[in-house]
Parts: sequence; structure tokens; C-alpha cells
Amino acid sequence: MTDLDGFILAGGSASRMGKRKDLLTLGGKSFIARAREALMPVTGGRVVVVGNIDSDECGRLGLRIIPDIEIANPENSTRRASIIGLFTALSYSTTSWAAVLACDLPFVSSSLFTRIAEFCTDNCDAIVPVQPDGRLQPLCALYRRETCVPVIKTRLIGNNWSLNGLLDQLRIRSVKFEEISDLAGAEQFFVNINTQEDHELAGRLES
Repeated sequence: MTDLDGFILAGGSASRMGKRKDLLTLGGKSFIARAREALMPVTGGRVVVVGNIDSDECGRLGLRIIPDIEIANPENSTRRASIIGLFTALSYSTTSWAAVLACDLPFVSSSLFTRIAEFCTDNCDAIVPVQPDGRLQPLCALYRRETCVPVIKTRLIGNNWSLNGLLDQLRIRSVKFEEISDLAGAEQFFVNINTQEDHELAGRLES
């Protein structure tokens, strides 16, 4: 298996939720704990949290927190975006490839990362799964540090914050849903928790 560092993206204002997503729980476990479980088996235990947070839960789980790298761009001096978390993760990675998972995807399992890691080659910069609705999910993916960091840095300096725009600039291996649909829980992998209603739905799916 490809050598990987793992990063849980816990940043973001969570304005629609009304509270920090990393503090939410599902099935008796925090979202951070669930993300840790998804990443630990494929990273040899090398998992850290990225975000401007202070978390007793991370301490309890033995997870180090890395704050978002500050980007010198006056137009976005107070803005936080997922691409910042991705840039921070890849900048701190010690391996050629990094596994990145947003904490608001609580149904992702280690089996998904094990499967998509099989597609790592020198001919691509990112391995990105496709959701059942046909959209790419860039916050549950693998990225090659050496090729992605300079591209992201250029986009940030140029005030280009779109993750989809980033994917357009990378050589990606999209993993079709049909290539992962045999995995247990596949239909729920990409249930994204943005609102209290989403959280309630996730609770019903978990039960």
C-alpha cells in the first residue's frame, strides 16, 4: 500500500450548523473520532487534525492539531475555506501522498481509503471518489504533495479559492462510484453534515 499521512480537516465556521462540526457526535462517537478511525488503518497511525480549533477531544484521542497556514492576501484576510485546510495538510505532510478527510463526512470508512489508495500512480496528482450523484468529492481524497502544493499556492495567491477549479488543474484519477459501491456502507459514504437537519438524518441512518 502507498505510504500515507492522514489529515482530518476540522476548520470552517459551520455557520449553517450553528456549532463546530468537530464537536458533533454520531453513534456515540465524535466526528473527529470517526474520521480518525477511517484514516488510522491506512496511514500507519499518522493522523493529525488541521484547523484553527482548541479541542479537548483531540487531546483525548492523541491527535495533534495544526492551525491553518495564513495566506498573505488582503482581499481574503479573514476568509477560511477548505482549500486552506488542504494546503496546510499537504504542506505538513511527510509522505509523497496524503489522505485528506473533512470531519463532516462521518460515514467514510477505512475500507474506502484502502480502495482508493490502490489507484495511486506517478501518472496522477489526486485520487478523488465520485459520489452517487456524479459529483467529485475532493474532501475525501488522496493528493500527491510534490505536484499539488505549488498549484494550490498559486491559486491562493491569485485569489482562486474553488476546489473544483483546483481539480481542473490537476491530473486526477476519479474513482467511479461503481468502483467502490461493493464496500459496506457505500451509499452513505458521502452524506455531508452541514445543518442540524443533516445531523438528525445522519442519526436515523446510523440507527
